[in-house]
Amino acid sequence: MSIRHSKEWVYRIAGSVLASKAMRTQVNGYFQSRINIVFYHGVWRRDQPQMKLFGGIELQKFADEMRFLSERFQCLDMNTVLSLDEPPAGKPVACVTFDDGFDLIGSGALDAMEAVGVPATVFVNSMCVNNQELMWQHAIRAIRGEKGDGVFLDCLKQVDDSAATLSNAGRQLAVTRRWSNAQRAELTDQLWEASQMPAMDQLVEQHHVYLDFEDMRKWISRGHVVGFHTHSHPFCSSLDTDEMHREILAPGAQLKAELDVDQMPFAYPFGDRLQGDLEQQVAESRIFNCLLGTAGSSIWGTCPTSLERIETENGLSLELFGRPILKAMKNRCTGNSKL
Repeated sequence: MSIRHSKEWVYRIAGSVLASKAMRTQVNGYFQSRINIVFYHGVWRRDQPQMKLFGGIELQKFADEMRFLSERFQCLDMNTVLSLDEPPAGKPVACVTFDDGFDLIGSGALDAMEAVGVPATVFVNSMCVNNQELMWQHAIRAIRGEKGDGVFLDCLKQVDDSAATLSNAGRQLAVTRRWSNAQRAELTDQLWEASQMPAMDQLVEQHHVYLDFEDMRKWISRGHVVGFHTHSHPFCSSLDTDEMHREILAPGAQLKAELDVDQMPFAYPFGDRLQGDLEQQVAESRIFNCLLGTAGSSIWGTCPTSLERIETENGLSLELFGRPILKAMKNRCTGNSKL
């Protein structure tokens, strides 16, 4: 067993113990001091084709996770959390969020959350809300799901010579993240065509992959929050000033006006933040009430533009309990940030 897999095993075992009822009192202090924002992507029933095409978490597992979360935490929406200056009395606070704007209504995810009183915030990519286009990483995932990793790798090597030595489709991001913002759409289209996939607009419309404006208004009317996730899901650290306006400020303001909301959270794709001066411009625009990364939980009192989140599709016991608490214990004992 490799060192990395050994660590994962330790985190999982520790997570099972730390998430148990017997340890509730001992771990509550850790969570009380933090804003515990978790995020998922797609939620699908096991028999839905979207699970094969886009991945995510299976609906029944998700429902079980939400039941557990509601028992152990006060679950608040993102805007409510941002209105608080300090943690409220009672159970620790958790906030459930979703990236990429998948259809959480048709999949049953919304009903599963509402059954246990969990509000949520969904971050949408504006290019996808018409259900005519796939976000580029979703297109890649769909090719892999439909055609298999072997075909995907062969086609990727056709459109990008730098993928010549890539042997693991799961590591495609090491190649595709180097695609420039100007190239990305064209290379994704070339990859889609080389893979002999069906027409993209037909596939997206057939499966109603994303929330549309009607869905988002329904989502809001049921007490949940819509946030922004850029126009096309780039690596934001690579954006220049003009690209930042096209990807974030202009479409974010337009979405906010279209939905007629006063508050709109923002979450960075891949957790990849803008360069400091550009991030300052976005913060000063006041279009968004927070700028969220993906580097873990944040201490209460953290500036809203510096808040972070935890991806939990691999399970709350591992990602919310085991991994972060063990790392915090290690850091406290040794000052070493690595484990």
